[in-house]
Amino acid sequence: MSELLKDLRRTETKVDGAIPTLPSFNDDVFHQTLENIEHQWVAIQKQSEVDLNPMSEELSLELTNNGITAELENTVIQNLRYIEVYHKARALCTYQQERMNRIRTIKWTTGSTRLPESISSSMSPAEQTWYKNHLDILNEFINKGRTKGLNLNSDLEPPNTSNIITVKCNENVGNVMLRNGVSVTLQQNMIYTFPRNVIEQFIRLGQLEPV
Repeated sequence: MSELLKDLRRTETKVDGAIPTLPSFNDDVFHQTLENIEHQWVAIQKQSEVDLNPMSEELSLELTNNGITAELENTVIQNLRYIEVYHKARALCTYQQERMNRIRTIKWTTGSTRLPESISSSMSPAEQTWYKNHLDILNEFINKGRTKGLNLNSDLEPPNTSNIITVKCNENVGNVMLRNGVSVTLQQNMIYTFPRNVIEQFIRLGQLEPV
């Protein structure tokens, strides 16, 4: 299990802004850990369903003298087993989440939907399926409704919203081409949000009114 996290630490990017690397998916260790978790969990469930084996009088007397009952001892042992399973499961989740984050970062940093061969060949079949679904969702978003044709790769940093203004349309202006090249239909009594510099002329004409 520790090998998985060591793989990530060894390939961790040391420079801010650098494109991350992706080590080959360690399928053997990953699935071996999954099997261990399953076996341990089954053992825990079985242990919780059976009665404790009778203790010898000497051991029972020793535990009692130390202020420990058989029930308390069993509870502690079971809790330790739960903690071990929890940490193994958490390590697997951390390993997979970090890999997915790196794949996302590579996609957005390069601005390409097709990942480099060195990256795609290091992905597991499940990761490749996830990435394909990720791209399908993005394509559906940018080719639907008002976001059609939107280039999400044009800016990695969020836009400055200090110039954004909400306006109300005072008349049916119809379809117009804004200064930023975006075509929009301005309808009376509708509310819109635009950068002020691209609709300044409509505000001056009284066709749009800040709200």
